Amino acid sequence: MTDLKELIEAGKRGEELAWKLLYQRYSARMRALCYRYLGDVADTQDVVSESFMKVFTKMSQFKGKGSFEGWMKRIFINSCLTFLKEKQTSILFHGDDKLEQWDNQNIESPIAMMGTEKQQDLIRRMNFSKEELMEIMQTLPEGYRLVFNLYVFEKMKHKDIATVLNVSENTSKSQLTRARRVLQQKLYEVSLERTKELEDEQYNSLLRVVI
Repeated sequence: MTDLKELIEAGKRGEELAWKLLYQRYSARMRALCYRYLGDVADTQDVVSESFMKVFTKMSQFKGKGSFEGWMKRIFINSCLTFLKEKQTSILFHGDDKLEQWDNQNIESPIAMMGTEKQQDLIRRMNFSKEELMEIMQTLPEGYRLVFNLYVFEKMKHKDIATVLNVSENTSKSQLTRARRVLQQKLYEVSLERTKELEDEQYNSLLRVVI
């Protein structure tokens, strides 16, 4: 039983083997998806387990319109958003005043003192891996990470993000702007560190040749 259509039909009938095979097929992708939103391994595992149970109990609702994985993703994303709202461990969203305050505090930061074009050139030369980018993205505050995920990965418009998260459209836009600035600053800072490490290695290599 490896054909996806067969698995789905068997899953709708409640066959546990089909559920197990569907879990094996999609668990890694759904776990990565949830981790992007939650940024915590334990929370991710809890939401993944809960979401798969929702998928299995709601499979009869999948009518074959669009991809099965896309249908699943909506369930997992909604579970992540519900989890974060119920968790309430931090304020998810800040107004434009917070964004302005951050700008004022960082106006003399290394990234603000260097031209944007040079910043981007340095970051591009580092060739960050997908895993490195995902790790840095997890450092974003929850609200910024939510909007960034929905806008960049789910291709949602600010109007739709505002509806889903129950915030204003301007708040969604400001969160995305904030997220981009934070990510760029973090990538730039890591790039500077790597450049220094490379220079140190080259200097040490020169010393070994000379001495």
